[in-house]
Amino acid sequence: MNITIAVSDFQYENWAEAFFPDDLPEDWRLDYYANEFGAVLLGERDLEVFGEELIHEFLRGVGENFIFVLEGGLLTKPTEVECALVRVFFPPDQSIVELAGMELEQAKVINRQDVSKSVCVLRVKSDSATRNEDIKQLLTYINVNCSNYDQVCLFFGRRMQCVEVISAAKIINDLL
Repeated sequence: MNITIAVSDFQYENWAEAFFPDDLPEDWRLDYYANEFGAVLLGERDLEVFGEELIHEFLRGVGENFIFVLEGGLLTKPTEVECALVRVFFPPDQSIVELAGMELEQAKVINRQDVSKSVCVLRVKSDSATRNEDIKQLLTYINVNCSNYDQVCLFFGRRMQCVEVISAAKIINDLL
């Protein structure tokens, strides 16, 4: 099983200044992000904000080992992608796993494109997983409960992104 750690979205304004270099053009942000992380989760709001044409550019612009996860909204135009594309939804009535002060939810995978392996998409709803013991508990949970998947994508931050979430995700990524 391979575990990919990332964050939901890649350019929340309240942490973008601390994460991206000052002189980085805004249209290079995804490329910069993709150098640090192996996946990104974009929600329906992001589909509305970016628009379908820009999402298609994103899909063509990241490397073949990158995993692009779209929540909800379906792209209406077929696209050729260089990366793996997974479409998911997070059922509102599903049970949330409470773990080390974090709420963890698992997405239902609707479809996959250019993905030959089984994928599990998890999202930490709270932004509090920064202590080493919390991270260890989270990874133990994944190893025990997601071992039947080839690929696990773990996304931090659902609504309120902060620099600490990015830092925690990068630390976990480095440990893996």
